[in-house]
Amino acid sequence: MKKYFALVFFALLLVQSAAAGVSSQEAIDFVSKTNNFLLQGEFAEISPNVKISCQSKAFWVVAITSGDSLTGFIPVSGDSPAIPDSKSVRKDLIKTAYFLYNFDKLKKNALQQDQWIFNSLNSKRISDLAVKLQSEASLDLTTI
Repeated sequence: MKKYFALVFFALLLVQSAAAGVSSQEAIDFVSKTNNFLLQGEFAEISPNVKISCQSKAFWVVAITSGDSLTGFIPVSGDSPAIPDSKSVRKDLIKTAYFLYNFDKLKKNALQQDQWIFNSLNSKRISDLAVKLQSEASLDLTTI
């Protein structure tokens, strides 16, 4: 009976891990190792490390950086390692990731300086970011 219980418990663990989908590290590996989307000197990261929901599905958006500069984003499905087919989904995911990436940088900078994030300097930066997102012509974001 104990063996049967252990076998059922192990099977449930396997089903749960299979249903969990793609982890953030798997999304980064999909971009950097499996498909070699990165150029020399570029790095992949997810910052902040959160899934983004779009059209009732979850996605990871991998940021591509070179040094201190952001060079692009690659959305990866949260269900299986693949880039979403829909251009509008990719566009919405990249816009959201761009905001989250910049907001996370502002938050980390404010914490390093022991300041509240919603100070007058960051208020201007957030306002500028909102304007950039509204007029996509000024954004130079790429996707594969």
